[in-house]
Amino acid sequence: MNAVCEKEKTGFILDDVVLIGRTFDEYFRMFRLSEISTEDRILDAGGGVSAFAADATRLGYDVTALDPAYHCSHDDLAEKCAADLALTMMRARETTPLFRWDGLFGDVDDLTKHRRRAYLHFLDDYQNDRMRYHAGSLPATEYADNTFDIGLVSHLLFLYDAQRDYEFHKRAVRELARICSREVRIFPLINLAGERSVFLKCLMHDPDMLDLSFTVRRVPYEFLKGADEMLVVRRKT
Repeated sequence: MNAVCEKEKTGFILDDVVLIGRTFDEYFRMFRLSEISTEDRILDAGGGVSAFAADATRLGYDVTALDPAYHCSHDDLAEKCAADLALTMMRARETTPLFRWDGLFGDVDDLTKHRRRAYLHFLDDYQNDRMRYHAGSLPATEYADNTFDIGLVSHLLFLYDAQRDYEFHKRAVRELARICSREVRIFPLINLAGERSVFLKCLMHDPDMLDLSFTVRRVPYEFLKGADEMLVVRRKT
């Protein structure tokens, strides 16, 4: 592997992926969901404890959420949610300059309330109806080709480029392109250090990815400074 496609931990440091709740409204902005129909089969890959699947289903969308966390019981997830939220809010207080506090969230306390509300909504839905929550993980899934129309990846790929290596990103993108017939949308393109991930350029110039097209698009959402773009991945025809 090219050395430029390797990363060290800096900035907002986490040892591994955390379970943080995000809302339908955040997804709507991050992924420009106004462009996506309720008829589309949507995969929320790495959905974690976000409230998106619950609220999107209520609004008529066809959503399946995929995450290894769904192997866990409701009570175990509730415990992990609380612990992960406490950890990430502590890190947020230590790194406040990395974020914009003039938009969705006024300060860390306000952010904490939003994140807690989102994961509690998820937990209620998870307890009442697990049919839309599938236990599994990238970079390999058990889905058949073209099972979904649209794939969404929120705060996993690129963000955790110090915790997940380039090979993981490459295999994950290829898998998502296999199981999602129309396109895959990935947000953000910024890592935890607040820098655009080097893996983005690596993927776009990787000779093994020539059958895929990559388009960077601006979105009406920015909390982590500079994180206002998504990557759209499509199979070339």
